[in-house]
Amino acid sequence: ANFSLGPFLPGLLEKYLAGNQKIHTCAVECLAKAIEGQEGLAKEAVVAVCEHTRGLLNPPKGKKMPSKGIINKQISGCLAALTSLLEAFGMTVVPPKEFLGLAVEACGSTDRGVREAGYALLVELYRWLPDVEACGNGLADNQMKEFKTRCERLGECQPKAATRFAYGATLATGGAAGGAASGAVAQSTEDAAYDMLQPQDIFKMLPKDFVSQVTSAAKWNDKRNAIAQLTALAKKHKKMILGESAPSVVQCLMKVVKLDQNIPVATEACSALCAVANGLRGEMPHSRMLLLTMLTKVKEKNAGVLRQATGCIDALLKYQSLSLDSRLVEDLAGVINDKNPIGRREVLGICSRALPFVSADLLLPM
Repeated sequence: ANFSLGPFLPGLLEKYLAGNQKIHTCAVECLAKAIEGQEGLAKEAVVAVCEHTRGLLNPPKGKKMPSKGIINKQISGCLAALTSLLEAFGMTVVPPKEFLGLAVEACGSTDRGVREAGYALLVELYRWLPDVEACGNGLADNQMKEFKTRCERLGECQPKAATRFAYGATLATGGAAGGAASGAVAQSTEDAAYDMLQPQDIFKMLPKDFVSQVTSAAKWNDKRNAIAQLTALAKKHKKMILGESAPSVVQCLMKVVKLDQNIPVATEACSALCAVANGLRGEMPHSRMLLLTMLTKVKEKNAGVLRQATGCIDALLKYQSLSLDSRLVEDLAGVINDKNPIGRREVLGICSRALPFVSADLLLPM
């Protein structure tokens, strides 16, 4: 018979998770056993803990609440439970989008126990996803400094694997299955980091005359420095929205890549476009023309230009910023059939990296 967790949740959340260490451990184990034992209880348990914590951090007006001390104990207990569940089950069962805002808010609490519980949860998240900016997204400057210090104490984080599994989950082992699992984990952690970020319109942050600065620069270093403004913003704000001026900015930089013979300037323009393509993902404007522009650079001997150009094409294919059709194959095949060995090598590498995202029926005939 199916087990219903609902009747037991109020007691677990309000009393046992806030109890002494032994009682708290038993309560967390109850939640873990429920997650392992029945389909659907993983989401119910995690959401219940998060919703209860949210209600304690921001109680509804007019609702009778326990004393401040009891509230803080409950918040600390719930956050500690999420930390334990995350440590055991990983981000698939305990998704960061459910608890990140709670942990960030807790780090700003005046209660030391709540603060420590908030930081502990974020540090455990960092063990799974070693991206300080993503894991600490939303922290105030002083809190981010503290969080970075705690993360630095960990040293280099080794890839984590779940030690417990939700009902019905299986662990891929060995051979091709193991390789596929590793790729899926890398992809899911990258996507998780992106999902945790707040999208920014970096194009509004540029000077209003940005395009003019680039096109009218008389010296190559002035042009490179102008473009570097966008590169810096795109690397700082890795999740972007398509601002009103984005198409004209992208068009301007494509022209630089195509026509400017100065290597540092071309490298900077390719770097900016690569970062923007990764930040805008499927919303990248002028994607077809950008692909063609970058394909002209995959024959370059300069390692910097080559790396950024192929990185930009990888992003366009991975996030499907352009129509994946026979025209795409023709564009890539044109370089594969070229006499230049660098171009052939790089496009074959691009195709192999694109196979998880692009239909093999399109690419393999090449």
